[in-house]
Amino acid sequence: MRFKNIRDGVEKMDFFNGWINHSMGLNGRDNLDKSDSIWNNEYKIMKNSFIEKGTLLYRVHAGGYSEPIFEHYEDYGSRKSEKFNEDYKNWKDSQSVDKIRWDNHWVSFTKSIDVIGSAYFGDKLLRGFVIVIESDKAIDISWQKTNGFNECEVVAPMNKNTCLEILQFEDFIKKYGTGNSYYEKCRNVTKKDQ
Repeated sequence: MRFKNIRDGVEKMDFFNGWINHSMGLNGRDNLDKSDSIWNNEYKIMKNSFIEKGTLLYRVHAGGYSEPIFEHYEDYGSRKSEKFNEDYKNWKDSQSVDKIRWDNHWVSFTKSIDVIGSAYFGDKLLRGFVIVIESDKAIDISWQKTNGFNECEVVAPMNKNTCLEILQFEDFIKKYGTGNSYYEKCRNVTKKDQ
């Protein structure tokens, strides 16, 4: 990374740290136009972190959430209907591949199949559709993760032209699974016990 000055360097490090440690969820990141500008610029200068064109990358489109139940929102008081409607819309969006936003914003993918089946993703209920793309331009930022679970994170634009397929989680595991993910190991233990 090149920095014009120390402040520029600190701001970039804060940006990368914030990106890598962002919590996962349905709503995505804020300020995508600003982050797109940063990633487009970094793509020009982070040549040692490029992912080779044609490399398969994976992204889970949420899913795994239970349908919200209106009666469970009593503790929201006067905001009960508003909160329920927001959660219901997000849940509904997570159920449909038509709701995937192919908007060319830079977003997170993983370069590791086993991350998709990890306990870490399972705990976050990331068991929805899996988007498989063939990278056109992507930056490997996994080397910047120093603490916690390494998602083998890569950032790339959500470009529909790079999409190879979108599979249900189970179908993804059947087609791409390596046998090494937490999910596969648990499933194999369960099958042996039956």
